[in-house]
Amino acid sequence: MDPERSRSINTTNTTNSHDLALGAQEGKMKNQHLRGPRRFRTASLITLAVLAASSCGSSGESDAPDDDAAAVTSDDAPDSTSDTSDAPAETDPPEPDDSEARPLRIGQVGDLGSLEPYRNASTNYLFIENVFDQLLVNEKNEGLEPEAATVELAPDNMSLTITLREGLTTHDGSVVDSEMLRYDFEERVASPDTGGAMYNALAPYYDSVEIVDDLTLKFNFVTPTPHAEHLMALMIVADPDMFVKSDGSVAFSNEEETQIGTGPYQLVEYVPDTSMTLEAFDGYWEDGSPAIERIDITFFGDSASMIAALESGQIDLAFNPPFDAAARLGAENAFTAWLPETAGVSSILMVNPEREHLRDPRVRQAINIAINRDAVNAGAYAGLAIPTASPVPPSSMAYTDALAVETAGEPERARELLAEAGAEDLAIQITYPGDNDVARLSVEVVAQNLNEIGIDATLDPVDSSIWKERRGAQDFDVLWSLIAGANKHPAGLEDTFAYAHTDNKFFDDIEPQEEFVRYSDAFSRALAATDPDEAASAWQEAVVAAADGSWVVILVGAPFPMVSTSDLVGVTWTEADKPIFKYATFQ
Repeated sequence: MDPERSRSINTTNTTNSHDLALGAQEGKMKNQHLRGPRRFRTASLITLAVLAASSCGSSGESDAPDDDAAAVTSDDAPDSTSDTSDAPAETDPPEPDDSEARPLRIGQVGDLGSLEPYRNASTNYLFIENVFDQLLVNEKNEGLEPEAATVELAPDNMSLTITLREGLTTHDGSVVDSEMLRYDFEERVASPDTGGAMYNALAPYYDSVEIVDDLTLKFNFVTPTPHAEHLMALMIVADPDMFVKSDGSVAFSNEEETQIGTGPYQLVEYVPDTSMTLEAFDGYWEDGSPAIERIDITFFGDSASMIAALESGQIDLAFNPPFDAAARLGAENAFTAWLPETAGVSSILMVNPEREHLRDPRVRQAINIAINRDAVNAGAYAGLAIPTASPVPPSSMAYTDALAVETAGEPERARELLAEAGAEDLAIQITYPGDNDVARLSVEVVAQNLNEIGIDATLDPVDSSIWKERRGAQDFDVLWSLIAGANKHPAGLEDTFAYAHTDNKFFDDIEPQEEFVRYSDAFSRALAATDPDEAASAWQEAVVAAADGSWVVILVGAPFPMVSTSDLVGVTWTEADKPIFKYATFQ
């Protein structure tokens, strides 16, 4: 990675219509996997003094059943877009600490989801991205670059050769070699008991790993995997020592008693529900990084407390704050709103074709085009999201103008489609987690839009646990949810069960519809294509067919914002909006 390019980012304090954000979680998040109270300090091996064993295993690691395997879990569902703190007049920046070793003080609402490095929940981003290196990094969606390794995909998309960075060492001084990465793949990621979200991402493709030499491995696939390089941007390098517990037994998912990565920072202290401290790794491979020697992370009980701490100078950066707080503070000279243009997540509706009254694709198309996405953006996202109906961004080879919709909605055309389908006296329920304000504000707009075209749409708020169960069982008419963002390779659409091109749960009990058959066929051809033009054509056919079927309706793209004091520069992020602080410094 070119550190100079990473530092050359827009640090203006204003937002624009192309910037994205995802609101913070409101209220105290109770950690279901880390029993407290526990406190640990690390020695040279970054040993955690006490970490209770989780009884959940990998199935407990993902709150989204069979969904969003690579990037998003229900932990990412925001609880509020509202900044409930008072909005004072614009103030001068807090006085900086004159110490040469000034730490970066970060706030986050809620504790970590877990200390499992293969779990990609947003609450873990501050930990994962800075303690571990990925094989590849896609900074700001500007293209994959080597981090811990270089890769070469075979012309037939059936294997990937991985060459590790020479001289790479872990936090305990171990040299990273092929055997270490083989262990990470075969003993951790390839197992449902230890692989976390990465198991779901890689398992459909994984066949075997061959060691070629001390620094080179060959990853073999069971099916063409054209997005293998993007999967490697999720694969972290972990020292196998961290997966052996003090009693000599193997740690299952989230049972690790140590954290030993190769990243720019090492974990030195973690107090559940309170704080985490990261210190710069002196042996990091990239000269001059990290620039800041220590990161102190505070876990806040609510967003109002976090924003108040930022405004009073107690912290330097708030991760994933509410949208309106990001918009308000970003307009002040004292602060910088870091609003990624990448789409870490997409806010969607699942429209169930197995329900008889929603079986006609014209009815689902009518729902899709009736929605005023501009109003969803304004009401639920403070105008900071990207209204779109496309599951892929315009920069993708899979994008075509046929995916564009009128973001203000097309109610007249929607009524025509309902009439063509003979849909009269149509009534639907829109299910969403009742404690989630982003979801509520989004579906309120949707319900109003559908009522205006003659659909009797009522809201169905349920407890989050019930929402998860009903989503996994497809027990709903229409359901609000989140899926992994649109920045990745189009093959990554299958990270969510809703876009599976085979064995799709939405068509288990009915004959697959023409639109899904087109989608499945084009998706299969795209996976197998070795000619770039043929692949692009097939991917376009696939996403257009999915849009025609409208069993998934995209509302907006919504990544994770950050707001900092204006003297902090050099913050950047990955394609999944995981924050990168190794280039950050105070000016």
